[in-house]
Amino acid sequence: MTALVNVFVAARGNEFMRDIAQWLVEAARSVGREAAMVDDRLPTLDGSINLVVAPHEFFELSDFPNADLQRAAAVSICVCTEQPGTPWFHLSVDACRRGLRTLDINPHGVQALLDVGVDARRLPLGAVPSMSAPSSPHTERPVDVLFLGGLDERRGAVLASLAPELYRLNTDLHLFRFDRPVNAATPGVVFGDRKYQLLSSSKLLLNIHRDRSTHLPAGANPPAYFEWARMIEAMANGCVVVTEASEGFEPLQPGVHFVEADADEMGDAIASLIANPTHAEQIAEAAYDAVTAAPQQHRVMFEDEHVRVLQINLPPFQQEPVHVHALPSVIEGETGGPGGAKFAYIQYRFLNGSFIEIGRHEVSPTAGYRAVWTQPEGPHAIANLSGVPVRFTRIEIKPEGCAGR
Repeated sequence: MTALVNVFVAARGNEFMRDIAQWLVEAARSVGREAAMVDDRLPTLDGSINLVVAPHEFFELSDFPNADLQRAAAVSICVCTEQPGTPWFHLSVDACRRGLRTLDINPHGVQALLDVGVDARRLPLGAVPSMSAPSSPHTERPVDVLFLGGLDERRGAVLASLAPELYRLNTDLHLFRFDRPVNAATPGVVFGDRKYQLLSSSKLLLNIHRDRSTHLPAGANPPAYFEWARMIEAMANGCVVVTEASEGFEPLQPGVHFVEADADEMGDAIASLIANPTHAEQIAEAAYDAVTAAPQQHRVMFEDEHVRVLQINLPPFQQEPVHVHALPSVIEGETGGPGGAKFAYIQYRFLNGSFIEIGRHEVSPTAGYRAVWTQPEGPHAIANLSGVPVRFTRIEIKPEGCAGR
């Protein structure tokens, strides 16, 4: 019997954290776990896996006695979401030191936690089905440029400098003050399905780094933080991200999955993408596939307007996340003979918030090279059943309309 996954989040915290908590619940359910989001009690030692999203909010905003909070932290896995150097990051550290393990969604957060003696690991984010509005990278998008974020002096100055470009376009700015927890009643903020619908209606998402100078020592030069949660949401809805230079974006690639530009070059980048919709669509497609199609196992080796070549590598006794392939493909590679990898191809259906397995076909290695044609594939996953890696190449064939437009 597998353990229940409880994902804890502060009842009075930022609604953004509830979105992240819901992603984790959905991801756990997608691999067959029973999971629930909890905001009305503390974690306990009851045999469950206890994930605490944003410990700086969950423990700091709680009214429970300190002794109870310390016991709860000791049976929890903290999931950190805040940028190093900010007050919110430092508020997380005490709970992380007491917890069973600590995860962070950004590699810079992981390193900052390691630097203060917390044994932290990276939690790579990816898309879950509920994150994508009913659309695709090819959907009509009436909004040219979208911005979603808290307003500070730095962001305001960059947006003002872009006014000569943005005023010519259909631009939608959702701005709010980030001086207290935000919720659905906060002006300028959208969450959940409303946010995903907005992203699916927009061509470009503008990402401008917030001002962290007030939280850091004079002269400090912090790494440019890649806002993973915001990026994944945009990419899962076919919206091209235009961001200031960032670090910690791997395995995504600038120029392939998103556009990177300095603040004074963002206007030119926006104009170029609006003037070249085919190029923007290629980036949207590559990003959408990367965040929805098991990016840790799928590496883009080559892409143009006709094909995309993916290298798939699944380590021994591992299963890739449930994903889809929207394009027809040729799959080819050496099967490895008697010593090759045996794997299972598992089909799923999404029902009542979870993926339900509906079919499984085991494939045994045979001698020689194989190449097979496959149509677009619905929700599925490959499970490596052997002690050697599963390796093959997938060549996706793009529609003729993608070429020469």
